[in-house]
Amino acid sequence: GRSGYHAVSIDTRGHGDSDWAADGDYSTDAMVEDLACLVEALGNRRPVLVGASRKGFIGELLGGRGPGERLFGTAAVLALAVARGARLLRVHDVAAARDVVAVAEAIARA
Repeated sequence: GRSGYHAVSIDTRGHGDSDWAADGDYSTDAMVEDLACLVEALGNRRPVLVGASRKGFIGELLGGRGPGERLFGTAAVLALAVARGARLLRVHDVAAARDVVAVAEAIARA
């Protein structure tokens, strides 16, 4: 895009579209290593990570809605994050997040 960023939507081992870890390792160290490998694959650019998927603050902003009723609030957070240059997004709803990112990137390029 014109601002020189590219958004990547990721999920962690065993979540969303990701496979379960073959070795059963879901430790913090394993997750950090996964992110380090992703950053390397992206050319070692400094990433901006947003992990707002269904967070409590979204529920509070939406009048106390539960996690299952926060998808559109999460979409708004992701779209704003992408528009402001986020490079890594941590999400639960991978398919919906892909759509949000695609639209947000298209608008940012316009």
